[in-house]
Amino acid sequence: MNSTGRPIVPESENTTNGSNCLGAPPPPRFLVVDDDPIFQSIIRSHLEEMGFPVAVADNGKAALKLCLQFKPNVVILDMFMPEKDGIESIPALKRIDPALQILAISGGGIGDRDLFLKTARLVGARHVLKKPFTRTELSAALSVMLQPR
Repeated sequence: MNSTGRPIVPESENTTNGSNCLGAPPPPRFLVVDDDPIFQSIIRSHLEEMGFPVAVADNGKAALKLCLQFKPNVVILDMFMPEKDGIESIPALKRIDPALQILAISGGGIGDRDLFLKTARLVGARHVLKKPFTRTELSAALSVMLQPR
C-alpha cells in the first residue's frame, strides 16, 4: 500500500494469469507484505530486477484484498504486522488460492521468532526466512518455491 492507503499494483499489469501470445507461461507474480517500508522496498526492487511483476501491501488485511485483484503466485509475508499478522493471514490467503506459495519472513517482534516461523509452516507457508537475510538467501528460497511440487 502507498501512503494514501491504496494498494500498489503496477499500472501496466494485466490481472489475468494467461500465457503470452507465443504460448509461453507468464512469469510468476509476487505479493510482498511487510509493514517496514524499507524492507518492503528492498524485496520489491530485488524481484523487479529479476523481471517479476510485484505488488506490495503493508499488512495482512490489505494483502487479502490485493491477492484477489493481483492474483499472485507467491506471497512473501512478514509475520508481525498491524491489522492482520502473518499467522492469521496464511490460512486466509490459502482459502483464496490453495496453490499459492507463501514465504514467511520474520525479524522478531513479541515472542519467539523461531516458534512463529515454525507455526507459519504448520498453517501453510512453504518456506521461511529469518530477517535479516541476503539477496542470495532470498533467491535460493524463491528458487525452491518456484519448483513444481
